[in-house]
Amino acid sequence: KKIVVITSGTASLTNVNSGPLFTPLYAYRMSKTAVNMAMRVMAAELAPRGIFVGILGPGMVETRILHDSGFAGKGISAEH
Repeated sequence: KKIVVITSGTASLTNVNSGPLFTPLYAYRMSKTAVNMAMRVMAAELAPRGIFVGILGPGMVETRILHDSGFAGKGISAEH
């Protein structure tokens, strides 16, 4: 059995200086960080039962947040 979550590098607890795209997104970053930590805890708790919990971070993806920030179309998303 597997549980997989797609997340974001903006949720890093250690990478708080990740550039102008990420600094005003407090609510987004906090929610992603909470999900990531929940998945880490679930991974530790469910591993003995043979359940794999994976956290995937595909990189930037062309979304409204990326577009509204002015970074869309600059070749930095996962689509490029």
